Amino acid sequence: MHQILTEAVVRQMRFREGKKTIYAEPGAFITKEAREYIRAMRMTLIEADTQKKPSGQNAAAQAAGAAAQTPPVNRAIRPIEHKAGSPRFTNALTGEAYAEKPEQMTHLRGTQLVPKTHPVIRLRGKLDSLEAKIIQQAVRAREEGRGQLVRDLDEMLGFARAVLTAEVMDAPMAQNTLLGMDEAALRRVSQNPQQELGRGHILPTVQLSWVGAALNSLRADAREVELAAADAFFRPDGSCERTDLIRSLNRMSSAFYIMMFYELDGRYEPAQPGKDD
Repeated sequence: MHQILTEAVVRQMRFREGKKTIYAEPGAFITKEAREYIRAMRMTLIEADTQKKPSGQNAAAQAAGAAAQTPPVNRAIRPIEHKAGSPRFTNALTGEAYAEKPEQMTHLRGTQLVPKTHPVIRLRGKLDSLEAKIIQQAVRAREEGRGQLVRDLDEMLGFARAVLTAEVMDAPMAQNTLLGMDEAALRRVSQNPQQELGRGHILPTVQLSWVGAALNSLRADAREVELAAADAFFRPDGSCERTDLIRSLNRMSSAFYIMMFYELDGRYEPAQPGKDD
Protein backbone atom coordinates (compact mmCIF):
# COMPACT_ATOMS: atom_id res chain seq x y z
CA MET A 1 0.00 0.00 0.00
CA HIS A 2 1.42 3.34 -1.04
CA GLN A 3 1.75 6.28 1.30
CA ILE A 4 -1.09 8.82 1.16
CA LEU A 5 -0.43 12.43 2.16
CA THR A 6 -3.55 14.48 2.70
CA GLU A 7 -3.75 17.98 4.16
CA ALA A 8 -4.83 16.44 7.46
CA VAL A 9 -1.76 14.19 7.57
CA VAL A 10 0.63 17.02 6.71
CA ARG A 11 -1.06 19.31 9.23
CA GLN A 12 -0.53 16.75 11.97
CA MET A 13 3.10 16.24 10.96
CA ARG A 14 3.56 19.97 11.38
CA PHE A 15 1.44 20.43 14.48
CA ARG A 16 2.26 17.31 16.49
CA GLU A 17 5.84 16.71 15.38
CA GLY A 18 6.97 20.19 14.38
CA LYS A 19 8.07 18.98 10.95
CA LYS A 20 9.12 21.57 8.37
CA THR A 21 10.25 19.07 5.73
CA ILE A 22 7.97 16.31 4.42
CA TYR A 23 9.56 13.25 2.81
CA ALA A 24 7.26 11.38 0.43
CA GLU A 25 7.86 7.68 -0.22
CA PRO A 26 8.22 6.31 -3.77
CA GLY A 27 4.76 6.05 -5.33
CA ALA A 28 3.18 8.25 -2.64
CA PHE A 29 -0.13 9.94 -3.46
CA ILE A 30 -0.13 13.61 -2.43
CA THR A 31 -3.43 15.46 -2.60
CA LYS A 32 -3.78 18.92 -4.12
CA GLU A 33 -4.88 20.29 -0.72
CA ALA A 34 -1.75 18.84 0.92
CA ARG A 35 0.51 20.50 -1.62
CA GLU A 36 -1.27 23.85 -1.19
CA TYR A 37 -0.97 23.60 2.60
CA ILE A 38 2.77 22.81 2.34
CA ARG A 39 3.27 25.88 0.15
CA ALA A 40 1.14 28.11 2.37
CA MET A 41 3.03 27.06 5.51
CA ARG A 42 6.39 27.41 3.71
CA MET A 43 7.28 23.79 4.31
CA THR A 44 9.52 21.68 2.09
CA LEU A 45 8.25 18.65 0.19
CA ILE A 46 10.81 16.07 -0.98
CA GLU A 47 9.35 13.45 -3.29
CA ALA A 48 11.36 10.27 -3.75
CA ASP A 49 10.06 9.78 -7.33
CA THR A 50 11.37 13.17 -8.45
CA GLN A 51 14.87 12.74 -7.10
CA LYS A 52 17.57 12.06 -9.69
CA LYS A 53 18.06 8.35 -10.15
CA PRO A 54 21.72 7.20 -10.03
CA SER A 55 23.18 5.15 -12.87
CA GLY A 56 26.28 2.98 -13.22
CA GLN A 57 28.00 0.68 -10.78
CA ASN A 58 27.51 3.07 -7.82
CA ALA A 59 23.71 3.09 -8.16
CA ALA A 60 23.12 0.47 -5.49
CA ALA A 61 25.45 2.16 -3.02
CA GLN A 62 23.88 5.56 -3.63
CA ALA A 63 20.40 4.18 -3.23
CA ALA A 64 21.35 2.50 0.04
CA GLY A 65 22.89 5.72 1.32
CA ALA A 66 19.80 7.76 0.39
CA ALA A 67 17.55 5.27 2.13
CA ALA A 68 19.65 5.51 5.27
CA GLN A 69 19.47 9.32 5.30
CA THR A 70 15.72 9.61 4.59
CA PRO A 71 13.80 10.09 7.84
CA PRO A 72 11.25 7.36 8.58
CA VAL A 73 7.63 8.12 7.78
CA ASN A 74 5.20 8.15 10.69
CA ARG A 75 2.76 5.51 9.52
CA ALA A 76 0.60 5.98 12.60
CA ILE A 77 -1.01 9.09 11.11
CA ARG A 78 -1.47 8.10 7.48
CA PRO A 79 -4.89 7.17 6.09
CA ILE A 80 -5.79 3.55 5.44
CA GLU A 81 -7.51 2.23 2.35
CA HIS A 82 -11.27 2.07 2.38
CA LYS A 83 -12.61 -1.04 0.67
CA ALA A 84 -15.97 0.52 -0.15
CA GLY A 85 -14.28 3.22 -2.25
CA SER A 86 -13.21 6.73 -1.42
CA PRO A 87 -13.89 7.45 2.27
CA ARG A 88 -16.28 10.22 3.17
CA PHE A 89 -14.36 11.16 6.33
CA THR A 90 -10.82 10.87 7.65
CA ASN A 91 -9.52 10.85 11.19
CA ALA A 92 -7.21 13.89 11.28
CA LEU A 93 -5.09 12.33 14.04
CA THR A 94 -4.64 8.75 12.82
CA GLY A 95 -5.58 8.87 9.13
CA GLU A 96 -8.28 6.23 9.60
CA ALA A 97 -11.04 6.41 6.98
CA TYR A 98 -14.78 6.32 7.69
CA ALA A 99 -17.77 5.82 5.42
CA GLU A 100 -19.98 7.47 8.07
CA LYS A 101 -19.11 10.01 10.77
CA PRO A 102 -18.81 8.35 14.20
CA GLU A 103 -21.00 10.03 16.82
CA GLN A 104 -18.06 10.57 19.18
CA MET A 105 -16.21 12.58 16.53
CA THR A 106 -16.76 15.96 14.92
CA HIS A 107 -15.39 18.06 12.06
CA LEU A 108 -12.05 19.78 12.44
CA ARG A 109 -11.94 21.11 8.87
CA GLY A 110 -13.89 19.82 5.90
CA THR A 111 -14.09 16.04 6.06
CA GLN A 112 -11.34 15.80 8.67
CA LEU A 113 -12.65 14.42 11.95
CA VAL A 114 -11.32 14.50 15.50
CA PRO A 115 -12.70 13.30 18.85
CA LYS A 116 -15.04 15.80 20.49
CA THR A 117 -12.51 16.01 23.34
CA HIS A 118 -9.86 17.45 20.99
CA PRO A 119 -8.38 20.72 22.38
CA VAL A 120 -9.37 22.71 19.29
CA ILE A 121 -12.97 21.53 19.57
CA ARG A 122 -12.93 22.46 23.26
CA LEU A 123 -11.70 25.93 22.27
CA ARG A 124 -14.57 26.31 19.80
CA GLY A 125 -17.02 25.34 22.52
CA LYS A 126 -15.55 27.96 24.86
CA LEU A 127 -15.86 30.60 22.14
CA ASP A 128 -19.47 29.56 21.51
CA SER A 129 -20.25 29.91 25.22
CA LEU A 130 -18.56 33.32 25.37
CA GLU A 131 -20.63 34.55 22.43
CA ALA A 132 -23.80 33.31 24.11
CA LYS A 133 -22.97 35.15 27.33
CA ILE A 134 -22.16 38.38 25.47
CA ILE A 135 -25.52 38.19 23.70
CA GLN A 136 -27.32 37.51 26.98
CA GLN A 137 -25.91 40.67 28.57
CA ALA A 138 -26.46 42.72 25.42
CA VAL A 139 -30.14 41.74 25.37
CA ARG A 140 -30.59 42.88 28.97
CA ALA A 141 -28.75 46.11 28.20
CA ARG A 142 -31.00 46.73 25.21
CA GLU A 143 -34.11 46.17 27.30
CA GLU A 144 -32.86 48.80 29.76
CA GLY A 145 -32.05 51.32 27.03
CA ARG A 146 -28.27 51.17 27.55
CA GLY A 147 -27.46 51.86 23.91
CA GLN A 148 -23.72 52.44 24.29
CA LEU A 149 -23.29 49.22 26.24
CA VAL A 150 -25.19 47.35 23.53
CA ARG A 151 -22.92 48.79 20.86
CA ASP A 152 -19.73 47.95 22.76
CA LEU A 153 -20.93 44.42 23.52
CA ASP A 154 -21.90 43.95 19.88
CA GLU A 155 -18.35 44.91 18.91
CA MET A 156 -16.98 42.35 21.38
CA LEU A 157 -19.33 39.74 19.91
CA GLY A 158 -18.02 40.45 16.42
CA PHE A 159 -14.46 40.13 17.67
CA ALA A 160 -15.16 36.74 19.26
CA ARG A 161 -16.69 35.56 15.98
CA ALA A 162 -13.63 36.83 14.09
CA VAL A 163 -11.41 34.69 16.33
CA LEU A 164 -13.58 31.63 15.69
CA THR A 165 -13.61 32.27 11.93
CA ALA A 166 -9.84 32.67 11.80
CA GLU A 167 -9.37 29.37 13.65
CA VAL A 168 -11.89 27.36 11.61
CA MET A 169 -10.63 28.74 8.28
CA ASP A 170 -6.99 28.35 9.37
CA ALA A 171 -6.51 32.00 8.39
CA PRO A 172 -4.71 34.90 10.10
CA MET A 173 -6.68 36.95 12.60
CA ALA A 174 -7.60 40.06 10.61
CA GLN A 175 -9.37 42.25 13.19
CA ASN A 176 -7.02 43.81 15.76
CA THR A 177 -8.91 46.77 17.24
CA LEU A 178 -11.48 47.00 20.02
CA LEU A 179 -13.14 50.06 21.56
CA GLY A 180 -11.19 52.18 19.09
CA MET A 181 -7.83 50.88 20.34
CA ASP A 182 -5.25 48.65 18.71
CA GLU A 183 -3.48 45.84 20.57
CA ALA A 184 -0.73 48.07 21.97
CA ALA A 185 -3.23 50.64 23.27
CA LEU A 186 -5.46 48.00 24.86
CA ARG A 187 -2.49 46.58 26.72
CA ARG A 188 -1.22 50.01 27.80
CA VAL A 189 -4.59 51.24 29.07
CA SER A 190 -5.52 48.02 30.89
CA GLN A 191 -2.14 47.82 32.63
CA ASN A 192 -1.93 51.51 33.56
CA PRO A 193 -5.51 52.58 34.38
CA GLN A 194 -4.43 55.26 36.85
CA GLN A 195 -2.43 57.04 34.20
CA GLU A 196 -4.75 56.35 31.26
CA LEU A 197 -8.21 56.38 32.87
CA GLY A 198 -7.72 58.27 36.11
CA ARG A 199 -8.49 55.32 38.38
CA GLY A 200 -6.45 52.58 40.01
CA HIS A 201 -7.01 48.89 39.28
CA ILE A 202 -10.51 47.62 40.08
CA LEU A 203 -10.96 45.03 42.81
CA PRO A 204 -14.31 43.36 42.01
CA THR A 205 -16.67 43.23 44.99
CA VAL A 206 -20.38 42.84 45.65
CA GLN A 207 -20.65 46.63 45.44
CA LEU A 208 -20.42 46.49 41.65
CA SER A 209 -23.50 47.29 39.59
CA TRP A 210 -25.00 44.47 37.57
CA VAL A 211 -23.27 45.92 34.51
CA GLY A 212 -19.90 45.95 36.28
CA ALA A 213 -20.43 42.41 37.54
CA ALA A 214 -21.46 41.22 34.07
CA LEU A 215 -18.41 42.80 32.46
CA ASN A 216 -16.14 41.26 35.09
CA SER A 217 -17.67 37.86 34.38
CA LEU A 218 -17.14 38.31 30.65
CA ARG A 219 -13.54 39.35 31.32
CA ALA A 220 -12.96 36.11 33.21
CA ASP A 221 -14.73 34.11 30.49
CA ALA A 222 -12.46 35.63 27.83
CA ARG A 223 -9.46 34.62 29.92
CA GLU A 224 -10.76 31.06 30.07
CA VAL A 225 -11.05 31.02 26.27
CA GLU A 226 -7.47 32.29 26.03
CA LEU A 227 -6.29 29.40 28.21
CA ALA A 228 -8.22 26.95 26.03
CA ALA A 229 -6.46 28.40 22.97
CA ALA A 230 -3.09 27.98 24.67
CA ASP A 231 -3.95 24.37 25.44
CA ALA A 232 -4.94 23.81 21.80
CA PHE A 233 -1.96 25.43 20.12
CA PHE A 234 1.09 25.17 22.40
CA ARG A 235 3.41 22.24 21.77
CA PRO A 236 5.64 20.45 24.31
CA ASP A 237 8.74 22.13 22.88
CA GLY A 238 7.31 25.54 23.81
CA SER A 239 6.43 26.66 20.28
CA CYS A 240 2.95 27.88 19.40
CA GLU A 241 0.99 27.52 16.17
CA ARG A 242 -1.55 30.35 16.64
CA THR A 243 -0.02 33.13 18.68
CA ASP A 244 -2.26 35.60 16.82
CA LEU A 245 -5.40 34.02 18.31
CA ILE A 246 -3.97 33.77 21.82
CA ARG A 247 -2.82 37.40 21.68
CA SER A 248 -6.23 38.51 20.38
CA LEU A 249 -8.05 36.73 23.19
CA ASN A 250 -5.72 38.30 25.74
CA ARG A 251 -6.56 41.75 24.38
CA MET A 252 -10.24 40.88 24.44
CA SER A 253 -10.15 40.24 28.17
CA SER A 254 -8.29 43.55 28.55
CA ALA A 255 -11.08 45.29 26.62
CA PHE A 256 -13.74 43.89 28.98
CA TYR A 257 -11.65 45.19 31.89
CA ILE A 258 -11.50 48.64 30.31
CA MET A 259 -15.28 48.53 29.89
CA MET A 260 -15.55 48.12 33.66
CA PHE A 261 -13.88 51.53 34.01
CA TYR A 262 -16.30 52.95 31.45
CA GLU A 263 -19.17 51.68 33.60
CA LEU A 264 -17.77 53.42 36.69
CA ASP A 265 -17.51 56.65 34.68
CA GLY A 266 -21.17 56.50 33.65
CA ARG A 267 -20.69 55.59 30.00
CA TYR A 268 -23.29 52.84 30.15
CA GLU A 269 -26.15 54.63 31.92
CA PRO A 270 -29.63 54.14 30.40
CA ALA A 271 -30.70 56.79 27.90
CA GLN A 272 -32.65 59.64 29.48
CA PRO A 273 -36.24 60.20 28.29
CA GLY A 274 -36.24 62.47 25.27
CA LYS A 275 -32.57 61.86 24.50
CA ASP A 276 -30.90 59.57 22.02
CA ASP A 277 -29.28 56.50 23.49
